[in-house]
Amino acid sequence: MMRKLFLLFCLLCLPLFPAQADEINWAELEPFAADAGLTGRFHILEDVGLKLWLPDAYSRMELTQEDIENEFIAYFSTADNASAVGVTCTMADVPDLESYAGMLPELKAQDLSLDTINGMDAVSCIIPDSESYNVAFMPVPGQLLEFVLTPVSDDSSAYTASLIAASIQSE
Repeated sequence: MMRKLFLLFCLLCLPLFPAQADEINWAELEPFAADAGLTGRFHILEDVGLKLWLPDAYSRMELTQEDIENEFIAYFSTADNASAVGVTCTMADVPDLESYAGMLPELKAQDLSLDTINGMDAVSCIIPDSESYNVAFMPVPGQLLEFVLTPVSDDSSAYTASLIAASIQSE
């Protein structure tokens, strides 16, 4: 139990330690969702071969033409729209995640971290202006797959966003 608490603490503190590579494994953190009273299920993103766990309060939203033009491939939200997860897939002008991470300070990104989430290299950061926790993967050079989780303005929402980010994995 102490190891699980330590792992969760490390996950929640990821954004506090810039450029520190951490290995995050959903199987070790999944019990914390139940401990927090959260029930949920995995949602599959067929276009990119990934899945993510979301609390039951989240539903997949229909993408509009504008969403598609803005390169969204999925969008999930609570019924009151208080919390959301947007997923975009774009072609980036960078060859790898380290180069992408180097661009993030221009966007006022804070708490930058290079991680491995369920065996996949990732970059995570907080964008204060949008109150979002962003996690980016690069499945192939130049293709950026980004998960934007909002809000992270209080401990409860930040905790939930951290659990969702830790669940992203291959299908």
